[in-house]
Amino acid sequence: MLRLLCIFTMLLCTACSGGGGGSDAGTGVSSNGGAVTDTDTDTNTDTDTGTDTGTDTGTDTGTDTGTDTGSDTGGDTNTDTGTDMDTGTDTNTDTSANTDSDGDGILDNADSCPNQANTGLGLDATGCPISVPVPPRSTASVVLAQQSSESAFGGNWELDFYRNTAYSCGVSGNYTFLVVEPSNNAGAQAPLWVYLHGGGVGYFDSSGNYRALQGQTQNTWNQEETFNDLWNNQVRDRVLDGAGNPVDNTLRRRIEEGYRLLVVSMCDHDVYSGQGSAYSNNPNGGQVNGLQATMAAVEYTVANYPTSHVIAHGTSAGSVGVFSLASAFAQESTELTAIVADSYAITPRLLPITDRYAGTSGFPLVAGFEAQGAIDKVGFYIDPELHGYPEARINAGYTAVPSLFLGGDADPFCAGNLATIPEASGSGLNNCDWVFDGVRQAVADQTNSPHQVSILDGVGHVPTNDAGPVNDIVDTFISGVLASNPPFPFQ
Repeated sequence: MLRLLCIFTMLLCTACSGGGGGSDAGTGVSSNGGAVTDTDTDTNTDTDTGTDTGTDTGTDTGTDTGTDTGSDTGGDTNTDTGTDMDTGTDTNTDTSANTDSDGDGILDNADSCPNQANTGLGLDATGCPISVPVPPRSTASVVLAQQSSESAFGGNWELDFYRNTAYSCGVSGNYTFLVVEPSNNAGAQAPLWVYLHGGGVGYFDSSGNYRALQGQTQNTWNQEETFNDLWNNQVRDRVLDGAGNPVDNTLRRRIEEGYRLLVVSMCDHDVYSGQGSAYSNNPNGGQVNGLQATMAAVEYTVANYPTSHVIAHGTSAGSVGVFSLASAFAQESTELTAIVADSYAITPRLLPITDRYAGTSGFPLVAGFEAQGAIDKVGFYIDPELHGYPEARINAGYTAVPSLFLGGDADPFCAGNLATIPEASGSGLNNCDWVFDGVRQAVADQTNSPHQVSILDGVGHVPTNDAGPVNDIVDTFISGVLASNPPFPFQ
């Protein structure tokens, strides 16, 4: 329609033109027509092209590319990375809460030493191995003071008596020890039976008074023990009765089995547990050296006599000493084969017994004796607050040295012969049973414990010095230890 209109218009315009003006009109129409034609065509073409191209291209490219790239790429990347971060959180939580790296039963997040397992010394409350004090000691001043050959107990015995001049006694003299060779077999390799005898404990109070057992003075166990003291009083008189007949006790059985004996003196009256501290309130001055001298005696003996197993046996004061001895050596990774502790064990339960009965007829300690006075003198190994005593160590996991604790429920040293104190009666036990019940429970609670506690009914003080069933208990315990084929401690 538009095209027809345009043709009609052109025809109309031609009819209205003059012939003379045709040349001029032609020129004019040509110019005007070109202008009209150019204007109409250019406008229509530019408009159509611009509109089609701009609209189609801009819409397709902008919408498709922007939407697809932005949404897909951005969404996938952010989501996946966030999930990976959750893995890091889970790992940290699981490790701290559920891992026990050293296998000690304490999870790493509660263990101050997560890579240090219990090696037999026990662990403290933070999960770290317990460390006990070990005193310095010396064998350089050990001298051979006397030798003797004796015929006794159906055999011939070579005896070597030594003095260690590095350690002085509380009043006079020096620490000594006696080596009794196996009968008719001197110089042979043999197990060593270390015997620490009894004698109690004593101290000087702030006024200079000596507090100890009834009948004892500062001279009783603060002077050098002689050859005769150790051989006659601590060996012969233990294994023979007054008529010279053999006594079937623990020491006698070890002699007959071919053990070498080491008998160590106690001359600071410190239950063999002093570590070189000053001898408080002693008018003679000096130091308390019981543990140092005992460790030195053992080390000298095993260095100079062929030795296999080493078992320490203590009676009364000596029973405290063998636990101190075993603990100190174990701290240095030298584990004795076993110990036998007869009739005394340090425990907080002794404190109310002492407070109640010191000075009472039938109780060994004198009036005015205070446990703290002995603790101040001896130190760590008899201080209940420092947790070096048997039940505390065993509760902490101590297994390094198999330990047999013995006693009798009629022992006067734990007031077994006196009225039951309230603490004991409240537990339904007599005094001695109650005193030993702490270590008994510790052993019972310890999985596969190497330790044993035996308290005999109607038995008094140091039963291993006498004939009786307690010696069978010792034999069974020692046989069980040796059956496990433990290594020789000093090799």
